[in-house]
Amino acid sequence: MKGLSLIILVLSLCQINYAQYILTDKLVGTNNEGIINQGVSVKISDFGNIAVVGGLGAVWIYSYDGSNFIPLGDKIKAPLSDSVKFGYDVDISEDGKVLVIGGLRESADFEYVGGFYVYTFNGLAYVQNGERVECSGSTGRIHSLDISSKGNVIVAANRRDAKLWVYSNTGVSFTQIFTHQGEVSAANVSGNGGVLGVVKTSGSEPVQFQIFTINGTTYQSTGKIYTPSDASPTFFETIPSIDVSRDGSRIIIGNNIEDSGEGAAWVYSLVGNDYKQIGGKISPDHLPDLTYFGSSLAMASTGNTFVVGSSTENAIYVYTTNGLNYSQIDKIVITTSGTNIDFSSSLGISGDGSKIISGAQNYDGWKGAAWIFSNSTSNCVSPTIISPAGVTTLSSCACSNIHLSVSVISPPPLIYNWYFINQIFSTASTPGISINIPTVSGTYRCTIFNNCGSVTSPPFNITSIPVNISKPVIARDGNNLMVSNAEKNVNYQWIYNGSEETSETTMKHNNPLQTGTYQVKASSQCAVEVLSDTRKIINMVKVVTLTTEEIIIKNHCPNEIESKAIKNLDIYPNPSSGIITIQVNGFISGKIEIFNAHGVKLMQTEFRQTLDLSHFPKGLYFLSLQDTTTGGFATKKIIIE
Repeated sequence: MKGLSLIILVLSLCQINYAQYILTDKLVGTNNEGIINQGVSVKISDFGNIAVVGGLGAVWIYSYDGSNFIPLGDKIKAPLSDSVKFGYDVDISEDGKVLVIGGLRESADFEYVGGFYVYTFNGLAYVQNGERVECSGSTGRIHSLDISSKGNVIVAANRRDAKLWVYSNTGVSFTQIFTHQGEVSAANVSGNGGVLGVVKTSGSEPVQFQIFTINGTTYQSTGKIYTPSDASPTFFETIPSIDVSRDGSRIIIGNNIEDSGEGAAWVYSLVGNDYKQIGGKISPDHLPDLTYFGSSLAMASTGNTFVVGSSTENAIYVYTTNGLNYSQIDKIVITTSGTNIDFSSSLGISGDGSKIISGAQNYDGWKGAAWIFSNSTSNCVSPTIISPAGVTTLSSCACSNIHLSVSVISPPPLIYNWYFINQIFSTASTPGISINIPTVSGTYRCTIFNNCGSVTSPPFNITSIPVNISKPVIARDGNNLMVSNAEKNVNYQWIYNGSEETSETTMKHNNPLQTGTYQVKASSQCAVEVLSDTRKIINMVKVVTLTTEEIIIKNHCPNEIESKAIKNLDIYPNPSSGIITIQVNGFISGKIEIFNAHGVKLMQTEFRQTLDLSHFPKGLYFLSLQDTTTGGFATKKIIIE
């Protein structure tokens, strides 16, 4: 019986009469214990690549991978002072790179002041951009929060104060450029921030809206109030809504208590320099009492498709236009035998209308959730790659950039998500992007998707190209020379007595050392050439014979050196703990050099009969003794145990 009870309470999705949109994702954020109300606010980017779900005290972000929406990092937690309503309002730019989150802050007199935070995507996660922006004079939460498609203008409105605030991105932070008070209920701005729509209600008058347009660095009213011809008077508190298309040519407004709580919406189109109502009042096809149709709505940035929520019905109505009028093409309904889950109380739609997001803040004991619906029309064509994906070329004008590109066949619109080591770092609507040369080498790929599907390029590697090169330092490695501070992906050209040795382009000079001057030139594709200091080599010697007992060292006059070899060198004890005695009959003055088994010199000192090498690691070494008076020399093997 318990199992049966659980089944009865399970939500079911019904596509009534239309079934163009199907459920593709259910978004339940992590750490959602208690009354979180996920879905109290939802938005999806115009590109359809980022979904945002706001709750009470936190916000969850999801990234579209071509098939599903997956969590993008951890939830964004509310600052302590904003925990009451943080996440109640959210919005995001068209490419998903700029996120705005509303919240309340308690003031000194224990009142709450509305405001918002701005977050930007750094390639891995959303990070806070600047301090909290407070809406001066707001006496409660922001009821309407909107960011332009380009992410350059933010509009906040508070119907309690009947006031709105407009902020513009100065390049450093968002600065207030305009404010308006006078029966403001909600506001929305066009994609470029040029057109500002404001919907209002006043007493018993029908719902109305007015238009402000950008004028230099501020906004100016057109001076006209628009009232739908078939709107009814409002007799009690309403929650109106408004949305503006990307180019500002289409506007939709809603009134959730039109016709005594049934609700309605109206669409206007720009004709010449004025807005004209398209058709009549848009009402739900099913009219129970208190439908609250219009309590939420969202218009695709193109203006061709819009959705209207009916929170009491738990339904989403979808409308599209034939160029003249709008008609209903779908109705998405969620039914449950339990308590009203407030489905569709918050809505969002992608720029082309292919994806819809709906929040249900009361779902599952007020934990809340959000649902993604996608257009399932059968005439879709998924993108196909026609050239090697991930083609990389150095920019011809500057070495500071790399150009990434991929070519596909597909009907528009297309979204290109670029990944670096499986983390998205760029979203674009064009096939090519320029990025700074990566400081770390790694694997790149691109996922391209449209309304119908996606394709992912094969992964490819980019090797970092140094822009700045360290000055080379020449050191000895046995009887070779090398660059001691060599860097990856840097070419080293050896210069001997002022002339480049074309055969030597590595960090190590493997030819026998010759008397003369040596220099190294370091270069890469994107760096200025850097020269090392000059190192002078005089009377260098080389190892020609290695036996178990001694090394015979020669210079370029072997007969002379061999005739002066010291024959009576004795070292004891050998093996030793590192304390040795050196005995040479008739020896007057000279120097001692200690080499490891690879011929690298470790130590040089004046001749002494007792030598302490106990600080050397255990192993095989060679002691070379040179008589500075006669020029004689000898080398003996020593072992430290």
